[in-house]
Formats: sequence, C-alpha cells, structure tokens
Amino acid sequence: MENGKERMLIKSKDLVTHAFVCGASGSGKTVTCKAILEEAVLNDIPVVAIDPKGDIGGVAFAVKEPKPEEFVKWCKPEAEATGKPVEELAKEFAELYKRKFEEYGIDGGRTKKFHDKIMAFIFTPGSGLGLRLKIEPELEPPKDYDRLLIEDPEAIENTIQFELLPLLKMAGYKNIESTSKEYVFLSEIVKDAWSKGKKVDLKYLINATYNPPIIKIGVIPVDEFIRKKERKRLAERLNTVALSAAGGIPFDLDMLIEKAREQNKTPVIIFDLRWTLDQAEKEALIAKVTNHIYQWMLKKGGASDLRLLFYFDEVYGFLPPYPRNPLSKRYIMLLIKQGRAFGVGCVLATQNPGDVDYKILTNVSTWIIGRLLTKRDRDKIGEGLRSFLDAQGGKVEHYKYLMTSLSRLKTGEFLFYNPNLGPPRLMKTRWLMTFHRGPLVEEEIKEIIGKIAIMPPKEMEAKEIAELEYEISPAKPEIVQLKEQFLKSKVSPKKVKDLVKELVKGNYDLKIEEQHFFYVPLLMLKAKVSMKKRFPAVRGSIEIGNFIFERVIPLTQKNIDWDAESFMGLSLKNLKHDDFTSKPHKAEYAIPVHKDPSKLLDYFLSVYLSKNTSLYIDKVSKTVEEFYNKILKQKISELEEKYGKKISKLEVKIKQTEAELRSMEIQEGVEEEKKTQLLEEFERTGDQKIQLKIKSVESSLARIRGKIEKLKLQLEQLQKELKELKEDKQEKIEEIRNEIITAKEMEITDEWVLPKSNEITLLESMVLWVPYIYAIVKIKNKNTSKTLKIKIRTFDITGEIGNCEVCGKTLTRGYVCDYCLTLLCEEDLKQCNVCRTIICPEHAQKCEYCNAALCNKHAFKCDTCNGIYCPKHAKHEVHAPKPKPKIKPITEIKIQLEGIEIPGAELIVRHAINLISRLTPLEREILRIVKRFGRISVAALIDKYPVEEFDKSIRNLTRLGLIKKEKGKLIYTFPNLIKRLILVKAREDAINELTKRIEKALL
Repeated sequence: MENGKERMLIKSKDLVTHAFVCGASGSGKTVTCKAILEEAVLNDIPVVAIDPKGDIGGVAFAVKEPKPEEFVKWCKPEAEATGKPVEELAKEFAELYKRKFEEYGIDGGRTKKFHDKIMAFIFTPGSGLGLRLKIEPELEPPKDYDRLLIEDPEAIENTIQFELLPLLKMAGYKNIESTSKEYVFLSEIVKDAWSKGKKVDLKYLINATYNPPIIKIGVIPVDEFIRKKERKRLAERLNTVALSAAGGIPFDLDMLIEKAREQNKTPVIIFDLRWTLDQAEKEALIAKVTNHIYQWMLKKGGASDLRLLFYFDEVYGFLPPYPRNPLSKRYIMLLIKQGRAFGVGCVLATQNPGDVDYKILTNVSTWIIGRLLTKRDRDKIGEGLRSFLDAQGGKVEHYKYLMTSLSRLKTGEFLFYNPNLGPPRLMKTRWLMTFHRGPLVEEEIKEIIGKIAIMPPKEMEAKEIAELEYEISPAKPEIVQLKEQFLKSKVSPKKVKDLVKELVKGNYDLKIEEQHFFYVPLLMLKAKVSMKKRFPAVRGSIEIGNFIFERVIPLTQKNIDWDAESFMGLSLKNLKHDDFTSKPHKAEYAIPVHKDPSKLLDYFLSVYLSKNTSLYIDKVSKTVEEFYNKILKQKISELEEKYGKKISKLEVKIKQTEAELRSMEIQEGVEEEKKTQLLEEFERTGDQKIQLKIKSVESSLARIRGKIEKLKLQLEQLQKELKELKEDKQEKIEEIRNEIITAKEMEITDEWVLPKSNEITLLESMVLWVPYIYAIVKIKNKNTSKTLKIKIRTFDITGEIGNCEVCGKTLTRGYVCDYCLTLLCEEDLKQCNVCRTIICPEHAQKCEYCNAALCNKHAFKCDTCNGIYCPKHAKHEVHAPKPKPKIKPITEIKIQLEGIEIPGAELIVRHAINLISRLTPLEREILRIVKRFGRISVAALIDKYPVEEFDKSIRNLTRLGLIKKEKGKLIYTFPNLIKRLILVKAREDAINELTKRIEKALL
C-alpha cells in the first residue's frame, strides 16, 4: 500500500485485532482486500475467505511474469464480452501489468514467490463445480459424557447447538432457535444416543425422526410434543440436505493446511456462495465454517502473532444491526471477540456500511474506508466511528479529519485508521500480483481445483465397484405419476452368444455362465423459465427471455449431477420417435435408489430451478445492466427536456435584457453627447434657454441610467438563475445516476434473480428405461480359459467387455490372443504376418531381418545365432547380432491426459516419472518382467547384469512399493501405488486408464 510516494506497511500482528474495509461498488475495496490476502500468502499465513460474489478465487491467477502467454488463459470471458481476439487482449493486459509492476515497484522475485506459494481450495456449496463441502453433522459422544452432563451441561448444549442449528437452517427452518421444538426434539435424540455411546450422523437423525428412540421429552410424550406429521416433514427436509451433501469433503483446517505445507505452499480456502441460494442456507453454512475456525483456534491455544486470516468479502446481511440476530452473526461475533487471543484475525468488507452492526465493530481496531456514494452511508460511518473511538480511545481531531476527508476520496483511495498506530492516513492500494476481474467461470474453477488432490473422509473413499452397482429384480418398480418410455434393443436376449462373438474377435469357444437382460431407469426432464422482474426503485419491469433446461438423472446413482444434460450420450435432444418401443422384451429391472422419481421432479422444479442462481445470473445481470442503462438514458433525457425549456426561456430573457441594456447604453451615449454640446454652447452664448435644455437632457440621462442599473440587476439575477438552474440540472442528473447505481446494488440479490414458481413451466418429464445385457462368459481354447464380464447397452451397443490387458483401456470391442486369450485393444494386438493369427505382445515374435510379427508356428530359430526369422528370411547368410534392450530416456516421456478426470493427475504422472527415473536399468528390467510374467529368473538376465545386484534391486523395488513378495512369489503392485497417490474420489475406469498410460510410457 502506498501513500503518495511513501510506502505504508502494516505488521501482520496488527491484523490480529481485526480490520473493517468499506467502500461503494467500484471504490477498489475488493482490490485492497485481495492485496491483504496476497501479503498473507507471502508471509505464509493461511486464509479462509467467504466469497458471496465469486471473484475472490481470482487470487489463484498469479501473474508470474507479465507476458501475453500468461494472460491468454484468463482472457476468454473478456474476449467473449468485448468481441476482441484473446491474443490482443492478452497483449494489452501484459503491457498494463508490466507498466503497473514497474510503477509500484513489484519485482519478478515477489511475483514468482507468490506464484509458487499460493494453493487455492475453492468450495462451491450447492454445486459440483468446485470442491463439495461435507455439511452433515458428526456428533461423537464426548468422553465422560455422564460426568459432563452433571458438571458442565452448558458445554454439551453448546456442542449440539453448533451442529444442529446450522443443519436446521439448511433444512429450511428460517427462524429456528434453541427453544424451537424441532431443535429440542433432535437435541434429545442426540443426548439419548450419546448416553448409549453411539455416534450421531445425518442418517441416524433421519431414521430416529421417523421412529424416535425416546418416549418422552421432559414429561411430555413425544407424539404430543411434536406430532407425527411434523416429524415426517422434518425427516423429509433433513433427507433433502443429505441428498445435496452426499460425497462432500469435511472442512478440516488442519488437513487443508497440511496438504499445502507438504508442497511448501500457503492455503487460501475459499467458500464461493453463488450456488448457495437461500439466505438461511448461507447463514447456516457461514455459521458452520466460523464455528469450525473457532473450535480449531481453541484446540491450537493462544498466540500473539497472526496464525490465520478470516476474510469475509461482503458481510452485508450477515452482521446486521440490533435487533436482527441471524445465526451467522453469533458465530462471527465469537471470532471477533476471542480471535485476537488465539492469533485469528478477521477482515470484514462491505459496500453497505449502513447495514452492519457497529457495536460489534467496536472490537475491530483497523478501519479502511473508501469512497462512499450516499450521504446515508457517510452518516452511518460517522456513527460507527464515534462508537469505535469511544471504545478504543481515539482523538476528536482524528474523527474530524476522517469525516471531512470522506467526500473527497477517489477510486482506489482509502482512509486508513488504527488509533494504536497513529493519526489517520490517506493511502492508495498497490497493484495486484494476480489477474483481477469479475466472478470466476466454471472452467476456471475446475482448472484451479484440478491442480490439487484432497483426501476424502474414510467413509467416503471410493469402494470396490461391483459389476452391477445396483440390484436387479424380475418385477418392474412402480413409477407413480410419471410417463414411462422404453428404448429399443438392437439385440435379443436370446442372442447374447452372437453379440459376444461380434464384440470379442478371436479363435475360441464360449459358454454363457450367467446372463441378465434388464432395463435401467433414467429420469429425463425439460422445463422452461420465463421471468418478469420488477424494479420498485425505478418503477419499471422487464421480461427476461425463455431459458430451456434439459436434465438427465440416472435413478440408480446415489450422487446426482443436476447440471448434466446427458448421460452416456443419451439426452432428450438426440432421441427420436423411432428410438422408442411400446413392446419391450421380457426383462429384469434395475431398482432405483430413489424409489419415487416424482420427488426428484419436485426437487428439480422447486429447488434446482427455483434456487440455483448460477443458472440465471449472467443473463439476468446483462439484461438488468441494459435495462438500467436504458432507464438512466430515459430519465436523463426527460430531465434534459424539462430543464431545457426553462433554460431556453431564461436564455431568451437574458438575450432580450442584454439587447435592451445595449439600447439604453446607446441612448445614454447619445444623451451624454447632446449634453456636452449644450454645455459648450451655453458657455459660449450664456443663453438661458440652453440651460433649460441642459436640465431636460440631465433629467433624461438620470432616467436612462436608472433603467440601465435596473437592467443590469435584472441581467445579473437572470444569469444567476440560469447558473443555478444548470447546477440544479447537473445535481439532479448525478442524483439519478446515484439512484440507479444504488438501485443496481440493492436489487441484484440472489433471491431477486431467482424465478417464481409460476414462472417455471414443465415441458416434458418421463422415466426412460434403457436396455442392458450383463453376462458372465467363459471363453476357452486348447491352451487356456478365461472369464469375461460383459455389460453392454443394447440400444446402441456401447458399454464394457473388460479392459485391455496391455494398456488398461476400457473396451466396447476387443480381441483375444490365440495362445493365452489375453484381452487386447486394436492398438496393442499383433497379427502374424503369415497366417493373420491374433497374438498378444508377449507371444508375438519378430523377424530380426524385416521386423515382421510372427506366431510360434511361423517363427523360425537360427541354429547358428539363435535369432528369430520369418519364413522368407529363414535361410539367411548374414547372422545379425542380437539387439540389446534399449531403455527409453525418462526425460522424453510425455503422457497425454485427455479424457482423464482426476484432479491432480499431472502431479501423479510427475511423481511416477521421477520415481521410475531413479531406478537402475536392472530394476526397470525386473519391473517389466514381473509385470508381464509374474515371476523373474536370474538366468534370463545373468548375461547382462551382475548377479550381486539382483537381491539389492528386488529389495529396492519392494521398498518403493512397485512389487511385493507373497508366498515366495513376486507380485506387481505398481497400480496400487498409483491408486494411493489419487486422494480424491474418482471413477475406477479413469484410475485404470491413467495407470495403464503411465505403465505403457515408462515400462
């Protein structure tokens, strides 16, 4: 931060006593707060940020060097908005940042350090774009619960409140308190479970709500205290929370900080609230986050310096004045009042200072005040400062300086005041080391979190996926109130053998050991949203176009992606009338996890479309911006017209008065000349008649001069009126501009953006039954046998017959080796150049002359040199030397990751490359042989490597986790190592694909 040319620095320990940053939209408030965040990262201080608008995540866009290629990836939204080419915009930004870095003295060392230090974790509650937050309560019974219940019941009550009140808020109970019967009922369930030593989670609470394990609450029977109908509604609401929270990551500060520390980075943990639509849900979420920070700091103990920075970007609505006391306010108060003793500093920012409880902010020592547009906000700041100075012991002259300076502030200028650090100072925020613009788009959030890998909770770790992830039943589940359709099957259940022969090419006999023909249900939805938005502040309304939403929901999956418009290529758009049949085959049916799809339809209409701001925010914001610009232009035009008439009249009067004044001044000159002539004549003649004429002229002159004075006064008055009228006009225009700006800021809230229920129209809904075949097939030839597990969607013959045993690719169609029945993809199969027999790489031999692939039948061994040759070159004259194995340099390896959706895959690949690069040639040779044959023979390698190195190499490979000894055999465990490195929940096929690509490239 800078004050003129003098650098102004703030010690990190000064922020332990908290900071309050305020300023109107466009004042530079967010930039100032981001600069504080950047400095925290450079000083290795973790940050937790609440981000209602979605732009704080931009701190991850660290500008390492101001070069165009650095900005290309960030300029796409600007390019779409402005129509400029991305490269041109990137060049402009690079030049701007280079100039600003030089101006503010930001050198390359600082930007590189920040680039290397920052690690951003972006949680997006309500959306699967970023990290999902686990919001379910986990209430472990306290140690010595019975003793605590007697000695410190308040501690137990507080622990329960910290979890249950936010949970009930998320469940839609807006005015919930610790005295509400829903809270008291759940609290008693928790206490009952604790008394029995049981852990309480959301599933337990839902089941206990339907079937209470307690008989009475106090002395009142449960059914009288809370009726069955109310309990059912409570359970349904808790179940909605459970559905939306499934698969999340817990907010564990120690785990996130440690994750960053492992890579010598500083964590910035951001909660992007754009998809948390209901105000009560936001309050509950903030309460949960701040409570976790509070519990974390109590566990860590006291500290005098800053150990954690909590930043709330727009605290408006969450810290309101008395008497409002939302859940978020209580928990933020805990951090403000007690955080300083534990090294937790809070930075609270708002553009609406009039709506913040200044009594709480008397505990905040640092005030950073920017440009405020309205007199109301300046007055409110004055009230707050007076309370603050009374509490902190500031000086009257400081208060006067702050209040007189407020109206003179420009964009980017701030008044900095901390009574412990001296008098108020005018400061200007330095240029950011990150690319700063509006809210992050979806691709950018995915890119940021794709660079990290987070350990999910143990109970959420990916389990072994069975061949079928759901039950199948002979009876079709009953679907209530929804239309049902069946897709045609291209394969009859009786022709599975023919299908397998078509999909798996090779020379073998097959037997169907188990077979299921079944239908899997998809819920397909289509709705239209047409909104009419009213603007009371400007007395107007606009129509916001028709939004069409198509969604496909697999009913057999527990975790629902509400943003998916298709599932495995199936969508309402690409299905035609001919794809359906009214006579489905006799089959089994997959049983849905959600028994009642109509409830999912209700959720789609009443929650997803009604509460998901991200679906509309961009379109609505753009339309509203155009609407306000039109209103502003219209109002200014009306004002111009209204004042134009008055100004024109005044200007006409002024011209008339000026003309009359000039005429009178001419008459005055004529009369003066006449008087001069008469005086000269009177002096010459002394004629008394002339004297009388002189008196007459003087009388006329007096009259003319009187009129001239009157006209001058009149002209002055008219000019004054004209000036005042123009000033009044300009003031009115500024008032209109401020009114529009204020209206913009006040109207565009999450709740306002959302459609009403009557603005949502369901166009189509149906349960689509998709045909599948699952078969366990045994194939065999004269050498061996193998079992294949095949799952195929028979509507379009897509699915899985297994994985290629060379590269690991999931196959819809494949081949099997004629010798060992190894399953192969087209890229990894070999064919004998003589008889076209399909062979795997292990059984393929090569002619040492022409490199042709050969089966055992057509590979001839030379008696002289032991070389392998094809029939054409079997009688060779020159014995070619046996080629030595070549090891590919690790540095040349490039592994393509397209299509693999595993966060942190690049890091895993880099780790694997580094690991393999440290192996000796013998160790790599051993690893390849164990992978292929599952055993190793010293005799096979004795001619190339010293025998004494053998045991040493085996021990090293075992220590690194690449192989292991079990019952005297060597087992290849490299895939297990890759799985251990993947710390997020990922699809098994993606993990296998990544493993196979790494193996193929390195081994």
